[in-house]
Amino acid sequence: MLYRALLLGATLLASGCLSPGETRLPGGSYLLQPAGASPSLNKWVEVTVEHQKGREKFLVHALNTEHKTRIALIDPSSLATLLSCAAEDGVFTRSGIIPERIVPTELPLCLLQIAEWPTTSVEAGLRGGLVITEKDGVRSILSGDQQVAVISYEDGEVRAVHVPVADVTIRLNRFEAR
Repeated sequence: MLYRALLLGATLLASGCLSPGETRLPGGSYLLQPAGASPSLNKWVEVTVEHQKGREKFLVHALNTEHKTRIALIDPSSLATLLSCAAEDGVFTRSGIIPERIVPTELPLCLLQIAEWPTTSVEAGLRGGLVITEKDGVRSILSGDQQVAVISYEDGEVRAVHVPVADVTIRLNRFEAR
């Protein structure tokens, strides 16, 4: 199961929601963008989460259609859905066994959008002093000089998401479901 320190670190990153669809980040917040602000997405990813106490693996399914964005975190050994978060036409839903007080509904959707959505869509969601930069296959969300999130790409695919404040790195390996 997903390591509790990761969840607590993610909670520190989020520090609660300002309003439905908005997630607090160090130095500002991110307002989720409508599903139509990004091309369609339907992919499975094997994820390795690296944190201070070790590593954990799980599966993630990310889906984006014209009207709905959904992300599901699945335990690979039991295939239990740990967390499923969705946004559809401004309505946010969640299910799974991870309590909302540990991971707010909007946080996984926020990280998905920051990593996968086009730059202009992510820029439209940044609030406060947050800015986005991109250079040499790396996208960074910054608050002044502080890195809030660093996303690494290879061949146009997200390969890693590093969240410095939580000291967590999420490594992604795309695979095709058979």
